Amino acid sequence: MAINMITPRVGLTGELTVDGVIFSENGVIMIDNGWGKRQGREILADLRAIDKKLIAIINTHTHLDHAGANYFLYKETGCMIYCTLYESLMVRGAKQLFPALFTGSPNPILDGLDFSESLNPTALTVIPYDGQVTIDGVTFDIISTPGHSDGHVAVAVDNILFCGDAIVSPDWMRPRKLIYMTNPTLELDTLNRIRESSYDLYVPSHGSPVKDPNEACDMMVEMLSRIETFTREALEDGPVTLDMAVKYVSEKLQLRLRDLRTYNTARVTIQCVLNDCVMQDTMDYTVKDNMFYYKKLAPGETREAKKKMR
Repeated sequence: MAINMITPRVGLTGELTVDGVIFSENGVIMIDNGWGKRQGREILADLRAIDKKLIAIINTHTHLDHAGANYFLYKETGCMIYCTLYESLMVRGAKQLFPALFTGSPNPILDGLDFSESLNPTALTVIPYDGQVTIDGVTFDIISTPGHSDGHVAVAVDNILFCGDAIVSPDWMRPRKLIYMTNPTLELDTLNRIRESSYDLYVPSHGSPVKDPNEACDMMVEMLSRIETFTREALEDGPVTLDMAVKYVSEKLQLRLRDLRTYNTARVTIQCVLNDCVMQDTMDYTVKDNMFYYKKLAPGETREAKKKMR
């Protein structure tokens, strides 16, 4: 793995995720760090080859493919870890909170997934959701970009925006058709903020950097819209359970949920879209025969009006 310089002090590295490498007064500051020990070892090898020390890591968010080497790199180098308050709770509770958030169960089937490599309860510095942080002589702009994760931020330096998973590049999105999402309403607001920005380069963590983020934003909006549209189609034949909705939407998107990871990614995202519709008063739910169902509202009906009649 090599460091690809895009400005005199900003580079990119990584395969599964694209991580930022920023050269500071006394070493290197990274934006995210990829998945686990293997990528952590590759990062250290690259830095040793150029005789640079890892000073700090800024996490855009703390999913395993972005913060998976946190603990390993901290143990090896003593670097500081910077993230928002919400994401710091995820890091501190990696063994418990990550699995519950990703699977919906406090005692899930992990099937080989190891969440402990992100755990780092001793070296965290909390950064603002919107503001600036200066580390070893380099000032970073921190921009709140929730949606993919509630504590998600983008990080700007030298007029380059490291987007994390607020957007993914079109070349990465096209074959996948769905990415993990926790709050569609917040994500749509984030996409509007990105559209209105004017950075020289946008670096998603997945796929290629882009100079114009509009196509990437359009694809994210289309993904959320298609999930809602297909779910509403499923409701035309009557109420549906979450698994029924997952099956219907996945087949419409031509997804193949081949294992627990891909199933959980689709299930959480589809459930969040459904729940968002309920909270926005455009869909309803019911519990019947010991089952939870989503259902459509009758023409002119609102959940708020129904609650007042109870």
